[in-house]
This record gives sequence, C-alpha cells and structure tokens, in this order.
Amino acid sequence: PAAFYSFSFSLNYKWTSLYPEGEEIYNYLEHITGKYQFVDKIQVNTDVSELRWLEDEQLWEATLTHMVPGTGDLSRKAMHQRIAEHGRESVYLRQEIVRARIVVSCAGGLVEPNAWPSSIPGRDSFEGPVFHSARWDHSVDFNDKNVVVIGTGCSAAQFVPRLIKKPHNAKSVTQVMRSPPWVVPKAVPPGGKEKYEKYSPTLFSNIPGMAKLFRFMCFAAGESDWFTIFDDNSWNHRTRKKLELQMVDRIKEMVPEKYHEILTPDYAIG
Repeated sequence: PAAFYSFSFSLNYKWTSLYPEGEEIYNYLEHITGKYQFVDKIQVNTDVSELRWLEDEQLWEATLTHMVPGTGDLSRKAMHQRIAEHGRESVYLRQEIVRARIVVSCAGGLVEPNAWPSSIPGRDSFEGPVFHSARWDHSVDFNDKNVVVIGTGCSAAQFVPRLIKKPHNAKSVTQVMRSPPWVVPKAVPPGGKEKYEKYSPTLFSNIPGMAKLFRFMCFAAGESDWFTIFDDNSWNHRTRKKLELQMVDRIKEMVPEKYHEILTPDYAIG
C-alpha cells in the first residue's frame, strides 16, 4: 500500500490508488527531497570502503571511495568484471576520509542482488539481454519478445503480470521457479477500488486526521500478522492452517487444474 512508501510527517493526500505505480512513488520521494531541501545532502556513486572507531578521539572515521557516475548501481560482481576489463579507473575515482560523531547504517539486507547461477548452462551462448530485477535495464525493449523470468519473489509478483501488457507487450513470459510461494490477495480498499480512487484524495485532503488514521490502520493490519500467524503457539498453528487452506482454495479457483500441484507450496505459511 502507498502508506508504506510515505512519511508520517509529510503525507501524500492524493495517491491515485491504494497501490500506486513506481513512477508515482518516485515523484513523491522527489517532492520530499525538494520540500525539505536536502537534495544537496545526498551523495551518490560513493562507496563506504572502511568504517572504524577512533577510541582516543571518540569519533568514527569513514573511508569513502568516489566512483564514476552511474557505477554506484552496479553489483559487486559487475564492478569486478568492469575493473578486470577496463581497469580500476573505470569504476573508482578517488578516496576521501571523513570523521563524524554519529554514523547510521541504512544499507538494506537485499542491497546486493544474487549473481547469475553458475549451475545454469547456456549463459555464454545466450544472445539476449540478461539483468537482475533489482538492477532493471530500462533500455531493454520487451515488445514481441519471449521473456524468461527466474524466481518467484516479491519483485516477480509485481512485474511479471505487467510484462505482457502495455507498454512492455512481451510476446510470451515463462517463469522458472524452485519453490512455489504463498501468494495472498491484495487488500481491497474501503469502499472498493473504484470508489477509493475517486473519493480518497478529496476525503484525505479535507478531513483533518483521516489520512493519518488510514495510514495507522494499514500499519496495524500489517503488524497484526505477527500475533495471528508468525508467533509459535497452538492458536497461531491453527490460524496458519486455516489461512493455508484458504490460499490453496484460491489457487484452485484461479489456475487450471494441471498447475495445482506445482503451484501449491509444501511448507507452512509464515
């Protein structure tokens, strides 16, 4: 939901849907950086090569390696390959040492995408473009192409259905999976999708506190899963089993019978 991509101190009252597309979220974040005037505080294409604590000075010392513009988005493997082919200067420019009293690490756990599996043959002979969804190549034209997607993670759940639609218009999409995921349906917004998209911008903009209340409800609903599904007690076990049966029934309703077995997870939900 859009609430998960917004800040409590600067809400967006005019989301076009409960699940806005990436461009709309990007525009919101761009608006935030301008509104609070910290664009000049953001430094991209910079690698924190080393971070150490100076006991005598009671300071952190960070070694920053400034990179060629655009290379900051490369994976480690792609960086090493580029250095091997074109030299270190094709990625790194210079180093800088800075000191600070406080350092906050915001590196996500999924910041580094997995490399191409070496166990899959044919990579060297494949003539089409290959990229990880976390490093999306916007230059690739999917129109009338046969596309293969490896994996069934959250990202795949978002972009796979879109590949056969405009503006991508892929000829076919084949998804390769190791394990089928549990897929829950999207939450339906209050009043239904059409009424929510029509009236929510007006209601959120004109009724004080309504947008904050709705945002809180979205977070509360998400956090409630811990108490109903993820804890380890007899009640949670029963709740998980009930939800699993509902999800299996949903699979049977939505997909042809020949796919029921391969799309049904063989592990517990949660």
